[in-house]
Amino acid sequence: MARYVEIKIIYEGVNITQDLEPYLINFTYNDNSGDKADDISLTLQDRDSQWLKEWFPSKGDKIKASIIVHDWFNENEVKELPCGEYEVDEISYKSPPSVLEIKATSSKVKGKAIREKHNKSWENTELKTIASDIASDNGLELFYDCNESFQIERREQIESSDLEFLRKLCANYDLSVKVNDNKLIVFNESEYQEKSSVLTINADTDYIINYSFSSKSSQVYSKAHVRYHHAVKDELFDVEEEDDSVEGSERVLEINERVENESEARNLAKKKLSETNSREITGNITLMGNVNLLSGVNITLQGFGMFDGKYMLESVSHKVTQGYNTTLNIKMGSSEKKAAKTRKGKKQTKRKGNVRGSVKPSQPVSTEGMSFYE
Repeated sequence: MARYVEIKIIYEGVNITQDLEPYLINFTYNDNSGDKADDISLTLQDRDSQWLKEWFPSKGDKIKASIIVHDWFNENEVKELPCGEYEVDEISYKSPPSVLEIKATSSKVKGKAIREKHNKSWENTELKTIASDIASDNGLELFYDCNESFQIERREQIESSDLEFLRKLCANYDLSVKVNDNKLIVFNESEYQEKSSVLTINADTDYIINYSFSSKSSQVYSKAHVRYHHAVKDELFDVEEEDDSVEGSERVLEINERVENESEARNLAKKKLSETNSREITGNITLMGNVNLLSGVNITLQGFGMFDGKYMLESVSHKVTQGYNTTLNIKMGSSEKKAAKTRKGKKQTKRKGNVRGSVKPSQPVSTEGMSFYE
């Protein structure tokens, strides 16, 4: 099976895939789950100075890119990962050797949704309706992936961009916002973390190139406290939410942001606490390229000791050079951290028992039946 990968590039509406192939050194697609925009980069050799002269790109040019794999995991199988549409944001050149690099950001994020500031107000409506209005105003399709619509009493957009305003509004309801491939996506990250894994990765698989993990207590909080006095209503909203999955911290996250009612205050506390504590247990895994892995999905790790468990893909970087690798930036959700704490407690109890009693020789561990894919 002769597996291979190709990069499909549509530049300003023209398919330049074949023309680009002799010059392409590196292609990278960074897919992010949260508020950070997706981006791509192309690194091109320019021994003949064609890119420096007559082929020099222009900022603002539109690029559509895809990663296509042939016979990658199965013979006669072709799979394509559409990376979306991007707008050239930065061009750099260096020599020797002569190399041109093009960096491009998701085109809709570069558009008026982030550049133009507006003043607008909504009364007695739903958050989903506000998101729909903003999507329509910016030529985007709304993908509202949340079970609740959330009733809004009143909200004003004052001298802020549509995307900036919507992100701040959604933060009050434990929601995240992402723009990708002409879609405005509103979703609950906590709900995504509870979904099933799409893949199980075993530590002894040949597909892993390298990995690292981190478990920290700094900037981790056991509670979040929202206190806000609403001047118009003359009401004080004072609520507290707790994260019992946190280990080794008694810190309280103090929040003073505008909220309209107690329910909104509680959602804000949950969002800020979850957002901050999501960095407690994190990891980074680079493996053989996989077009099925995208930000926002979950994977399960086995054979990594105390770092076993289910993780959400916070961001995914697909990089094609002489080969194709995928790098996963992962974080463990609250419910999984609770399970990890339970496993840790049991192992520590067992270890202490072995120290007090006799120590048995270690037994070989069978890896039969373990597979890279679920």
